[in-house]
Amino acid sequence: MKKIPKPDDSVILNSMVSRDAIVHRLRKYGFIEIAILNHFLHFFCGSVPDRASFLYIKEKLKECLDIHNNGSDYFLEIHRLVLDIDHVISI
Repeated sequence: MKKIPKPDDSVILNSMVSRDAIVHRLRKYGFIEIAILNHFLHFFCGSVPDRASFLYIKEKLKECLDIHNNGSDYFLEIHRLVLDIDHVISI
């Protein structure tokens, strides 16, 4: 019986912060900062953003949180995405 290899953590993490995954994770938010990010992701990023793009994405997400976050659970996915991007930038 052939054993199926398990993907390593970096493969899983990259799939969580690919361009399409980021767009999908932010689909429920209608803020202008998110609209700007969607345009940036579609027109300037490859399928997996580079380090500079991740830094820009992270700053735009933090700007959105600074302006709109009222502490509700509605913003949890943005907070999680910021943490995921921080992790990708650190490795």
